[in-house]
Parts: sequence; C-alpha cells; structure tokens
Amino acid sequence: MSIEDMLIPKRFRGIFGFEEAFEKEKESILILVEKENQIPKEAKASEEKGERIVKNGYFNTVEVLAGNKFFSPLYIKFKRRRWKNQITGEEYGNQYDFHPPGMKVLHEFAEHLKKISRRKFIKLFRNWNSVRYLRKEDY
Repeated sequence: MSIEDMLIPKRFRGIFGFEEAFEKEKESILILVEKENQIPKEAKASEEKGERIVKNGYFNTVEVLAGNKFFSPLYIKFKRRRWKNQITGEEYGNQYDFHPPGMKVLHEFAEHLKKISRRKFIKLFRNWNSVRYLRKEDY
C-alpha cells in the first residue's frame, strides 16, 4: 500500500491524486486533484461528435474535515477539473458527493461522529482549537 493510498479516502482513489500536504496552525491539509483521465460523460459525448474538448482550469476547491490524522484535524481540499468545448463554449465538470448536506465533513467521518457519545464528541473537539467549517452556514 502506498502513502497515497493511506491518505486518499477509499471512494476517491483512482479519481483524485495527491498534490500536496502541509501543516498549518495546528491542522493538517491535504490537497487532492482530479486526475486528467476523469473526463465527464457529456464532454466525451461531444468529443465523439468531433468537437474539441480542452482542459479549462479548476472549479472552486471543496474543503472538508476528514477527521483526526496525526493528532490534529485533517482537512482535504478537492480540486475538480473543468473542461470546455472550444466550439460551443460549454463547460463540463464531474460532480461528486463529498459531504452530507449541511456539513463540511466527509461522509465516513460524519458516520463516525453519529456513533460516538456526546461526552466523547465534546472531548474530541475541545482539543481541536482549529476546527472550522463544521456546518455549511459557518463559511
């Protein structure tokens, strides 16, 4: 198992690749970028019609709390690619279900939080001075 496999959540392996990891103010940040071979279905269909599809940068980054790694909060920033039809100007991008509605945490971490007691929950987050973006309204 590679380090990349240990850091990238299972359901995003093969879709996103590791770009960068760093520590910032008592939190760890992992940046994952969508792989170039993840061309959206609509873009592939246009390409089959003979239209030229090109990479067109990235959408805004989606940042979620992934849990506790290395004894500090771990945030993952997902960078999704943007594709453009050069003839029509139409833009394409893949849609992913990164987090449950109303929360900015990975589904796996949200499930873990549901299972723990209120006391453990408070203890966990009391020690994390930098926890942010737990609810959609906070950003």
